[in-house]
Amino acid sequence: ILQEAGVACLSGTAFGDYGEGYLRFSVANSLENLNKALDRIQQWTVKNL
Repeated sequence: ILQEAGVACLSGTAFGDYGEGYLRFSVANSLENLNKALDRIQQWTVKNL
């Protein structure tokens, strides 16, 4: 997702076994940047999933 949409994420398992099947995103940013990231993620999922 980083290379194609410009949004960084981590595997949920980076934080333990309960993260299996999840992605982790940091929300420590401005609301404007979070909305941009969500738009990019949505566009990426439509294209790739």
